[in-house]
Amino acid sequence: MKKLENQFVLTGTVVVEPTVKAFEKASVARFALAITRTERKGDNTIYVTSQVNFEAWRKNEEAAAFDMLKKGELVTVKGFFKPEEWEDSVSHERKSRTGFAAKEFYLAEELTGDAPVPAEAQ
Repeated sequence: MKKLENQFVLTGTVVVEPTVKAFEKASVARFALAITRTERKGDNTIYVTSQVNFEAWRKNEEAAAFDMLKKGELVTVKGFFKPEEWEDSVSHERKSRTGFAAKEFYLAEELTGDAPVPAEAQ
């Protein structure tokens, strides 16, 4: 049987400064990247941008790694999909979503080509 992998690698532009919260032994950074891809519509090339939200945990001694997550920086994130479920406190309905947990992140090399920088990241 093949080994199933739950992982992703995405490169995008940091949209806003991350929110960082420190706890007793670890810290969490929540941040968003603008991810752009191209589509062909006849003879035209259009750029489609989506915002992807991430969560990254580090031990407090390693929390300085969050300093590279500055608005406008081009960053590559490696991580895994994190299914989340909860009960809505008002309607009592079961809710779910898939989160993006960042295990690694680092500054990416500048892209070549004519892809625009998303406005929300400028």
